Amino acid sequence: TYFQEGSGVTVNQFWKKIESNNLPFKRENKLKKILSRNKIKNENEYQFIIDVFQPYVESGLLNQLEIDSLNEMIRRYEEK
Repeated sequence: TYFQEGSGVTVNQFWKKIESNNLPFKRENKLKKILSRNKIKNENEYQFIIDVFQPYVESGLLNQLEIDSLNEMIRRYEEK
């Protein structure tokens, strides 16, 4: 989970090692998929966003438009 959801030098080095050793793993950008869909489709996605939202904001990985969009998606999901 750390290497899928994290960022920074250590995470980037991890994925470079995976690639250089031709291991059958790919890094999935779950947040990008959710943002492009503009909808949280299940509890797993909701929990993922709740877990990474603040760290992503603090580290500057999200722009204001993405922050606003995620807040709106969270609101809609919680109203369901």
